[in-house]
Amino acid sequence: MANSLPMTLRVYRGLSSAVVPLAPALIKRRLKQGKEDPARIGERRGLSKDIRPPGRWSGFTAPASVKCWPRRP
Repeated sequence: MANSLPMTLRVYRGLSSAVVPLAPALIKRRLKQGKEDPARIGERRGLSKDIRPPGRWSGFTAPASVKCWPRRP
């Protein structure tokens, strides 16, 4: 399967995997610089304190071009 992927995607995946061990150090550095909220640092690691209610969830995203539509008078 990896050979069927474009080279740019294979390079991106390889680089992304290589920097995973550096993530804790980068987060710690951002904390010291005051760029992260210490109370929400778990969210950077994919951990959330919020509990989802039971049931199915659905969502949608809108394209950014929606913001560019002309206003009607």
